Amino acid sequence: MKKNLLSNIRTTLVVLLLMLLMNRLSAQNETFISGAYIIDMGQSTQTVAKGLKPYGLVYSLITDHQVPVRWAINPAKVKDGADFTVNSKDYKGGSFIIPAEYINTAVLAKINTWKAKGVIVDGPISTSFTALVYKQLSSWPNAVLDEDNGNIVRDYYTRAEIPTTSYTLAGNPTMLTGCDDIYVLPHADPHNWPSTWKTALDNYIKDGGYLWAACHAVSALEANTPTYLGFKYLSTNGLIPWLSHNDGTPSSYVYNPSYAADPVMQFMGTLNAATTNGSEQIFIPYKGTSDWRPTTRVAVYQPSHSQADPNEAAVVAYGPAYGNSSYGMVMYEAGHDHDGTAAANVAAMRAYFNFILLAGVEKEIEVTNNIPETVYSGETLNLSASVSGGNSPYTYLWSSSCAGGSFSNTTGSSTTYTAPTVSSVTNCVISVLVTDNCGRFSISSETVVVMPPQADLEIIKTASNMTPLIGSNITFTLTAKNNGQNNATGVVVNDVLPAGYTFVSASPSTGSWAAPNWTIGNLANGASATLTIVATVNATGAYANTATISGTQTDPTPGNNSSTVTPVPVATADLAIAKTVSNATPNVGSNVTFTITASNNGPSNATGVVVNDVLPAGYTFVSATPSTGTWSAPNWTIGNLANGGSATLSIVATVNANGPYANTATISGSQTDPTPGNNSSTSTPVPVAITDL
Repeated sequence: MKKNLLSNIRTTLVVLLLMLLMNRLSAQNETFISGAYIIDMGQSTQTVAKGLKPYGLVYSLITDHQVPVRWAINPAKVKDGADFTVNSKDYKGGSFIIPAEYINTAVLAKINTWKAKGVIVDGPISTSFTALVYKQLSSWPNAVLDEDNGNIVRDYYTRAEIPTTSYTLAGNPTMLTGCDDIYVLPHADPHNWPSTWKTALDNYIKDGGYLWAACHAVSALEANTPTYLGFKYLSTNGLIPWLSHNDGTPSSYVYNPSYAADPVMQFMGTLNAATTNGSEQIFIPYKGTSDWRPTTRVAVYQPSHSQADPNEAAVVAYGPAYGNSSYGMVMYEAGHDHDGTAAANVAAMRAYFNFILLAGVEKEIEVTNNIPETVYSGETLNLSASVSGGNSPYTYLWSSSCAGGSFSNTTGSSTTYTAPTVSSVTNCVISVLVTDNCGRFSISSETVVVMPPQADLEIIKTASNMTPLIGSNITFTLTAKNNGQNNATGVVVNDVLPAGYTFVSASPSTGSWAAPNWTIGNLANGASATLTIVATVNATGAYANTATISGTQTDPTPGNNSSTVTPVPVATADLAIAKTVSNATPNVGSNVTFTITASNNGPSNATGVVVNDVLPAGYTFVSATPSTGTWSAPNWTIGNLANGGSATLSIVATVNANGPYANTATISGSQTDPTPGNNSSTSTPVPVAITDL
């Protein structure tokens, strides 16, 4: 008893998990840049042109142009409700979106061709927009149409203008391989098949293959053995055979709101009238507990039928075979032939094509790419793609929407791409087309922003002495650097010496100098060059010296394109003193006159100028007469003495009988004196003794 209870609990949990997975429509928000096109599937008046031919356009876009089309479905929608809105227009019915990145001349011509057939395509959309995308459609499923009445469904393809190459006609289950995505079984008698056919179909579905069936082929599959196959793919207890139940009442059909967002149900209006033909126009399970498997979605049903439990008489039902998510999906659609031009026929055929797309999604190749988002002109990117799903081995084909770029290997799972040279920011779509052994393909693409050639040029300027003496030479060293990303061309450094300097020489490590420009020309990524400029520091003028670098390429970091150094020159004044005497051999007791000349040989004006003159014992001071300044023994305070200026001082003294007689004058000032050797002067008279006879 406990074992049975535990088994029932486990079974219930598995069923609940499968229902949870089925009830969760995976849709992700995707933002589309301006320039996209939208195939409108939600026109209120459904015609072959507006409802079926769009599938032909999608087929052509995927197969002929390798455009991955987005299937937009809002998981919260109601039947015929909006999936997304752009420019105040609601798009319904699971509309398709063609991203702007894939629009080119050929694709646009194809869109216009189908528009001329009556397909409603809006675009280019002038703004960016966001939509919930159920899946990216990048391959069209391979279908095998049953040999008995596959021509019924062939007419659906003809209406949609999908070519015969998309399916195999007159097939049987033994022909099915892993390269076939779906077996299509309209009105047929599978219960009369050879056992090998029956086994082949069941194994194909258990291996993940899809099955679409209609009319009494459905109950022939599900009804109990031994008369019928007893393949209870979607039912629990089997279906009542077609000859043993009544038809439905289309006016009372209900569309289950819980499944309004299912991919299969992305058609407008109702399909009721398209199912009122043929030997089985509704599917009736045997009464009992869980007439349909819990994982089966009865999307369209008749609530009350005399031979069915409430809400169990199905018009459209689908789900995983045998309730096993590892098996393929199975869909039943009531009626013998849905072909026609009425809105209900269009809806019924759309349900078929939606299931076809779903089969393709299940078998699609999953490609994960490694494509960087940004590249500079001429830079090389490492690209790679990893693949799962489909049937190996795979082939690869890399491509770019931009002219001028190149791949090192267009057919490998990994390659390198050298970006083209562009003059402005350019969006390039890099794509890899992966094809499996069955011919299924998938496209994985990324938009890569190609930046114009960029070179981060930098200039660094230094000075050999930040406090140079006025009149001395200073050496400026300019270092030009290219920090990348690209090699730089047309590189020029401009350096205008300000008035505070007099040019002496310039020595570039490369290039040429023609004042005020150092023309470097080409400077490789990571390279540097130097220029030394020798100049004499002038007494006056501006001393801030700026160098500026420029090149042909865009510079992403302009802040380092100039460099300034501002030395603070130190004033210098070459003070000189000259001393003479009026009589080199004076008589003792006579007066002599010492003339002291103070000079400023520059280059700066001098301040704080003082001349010191201490008369030795051989003289007695008489008087001092300065031409400027003041005398206060032993100092002659001149104060300011301009560049090139001079001043004199006369000192009168009496010659004493005893010396010494060497008389020295010394000059000093506030400024540095570059020539200290002329800062003193000595006069040494030789007195003559006088005898008073």
